[in-house]
Order: sequence, then structure tokens, then C-alpha cells
Amino acid sequence: MKHGGCHLAGITFGKSGKKGLWDLTYRYEYLEADAWYDQVVDDDPSAYYQAPPTPGSTASGVFGGTNFKGHMVKLNYSLADSLTFTVTCLVDELIAKSPTGSQSDATHIMADLMWKF
Repeated sequence: MKHGGCHLAGITFGKSGKKGLWDLTYRYEYLEADAWYDQVVDDDPSAYYQAPPTPGSTASGVFGGTNFKGHMVKLNYSLADSLTFTVTCLVDELIAKSPTGSQSDATHIMADLMWKF
């Protein structure tokens, strides 16, 4: 997918959903700051701002939204037909660093247990 500073590519192997089945997904995403309205995009991919990301802001830290590039690996395993365990790893970096040249990598590991009823 390419749309004004946004690139997304990925692949999935397998298909979870029934007991004992699994799937593994890899995705690379490149989303420039002006590619989309930042409150609309997924906030799981994020990166570290050493300086406040917007004028007038006093907060620094990890923020989601736009202006990042990175990798996502997700494993789903169905423990039962209605119960799936998920582990997701996101490794992201700012495209436009704040301040310029600063370290901006962020790695997140999340685990979820989804029960469908």
C-alpha cells in the first residue's frame, strides 16, 4: 500500500481460530508525519521522542501515531476454538528524529488472551 508517505507490506503464514492452529504475521510499516491524521492511525506502533514532539508541548517519551517506521511480528495460537493466545513484538523508530540525530528506537512486546463467546 502506498499513499502519500505511507508504505505497508507484510505476510502471514497459517490460520488460527480452531484448537491447535496458529498463524505468524510479519509487517513492515513506514508512515510519515503528514501521511494521515495521527489520531486515526493505530497507536501500537510508536517511537521515543527525546524532546517534545509538537510546539508548545512539554512532554517527551513514547508516542504513537505517525512519523515512524518499523517491524511487527505477531504469533497467534488457538488454545481452544474460542480461546486464542497472541504475542506481538513491535520494533519502531522515528523517521524525523526529535531532536535531530537523537536515539528514537522503541521495542514493545504485548501478550493477549482473546476469548470469543
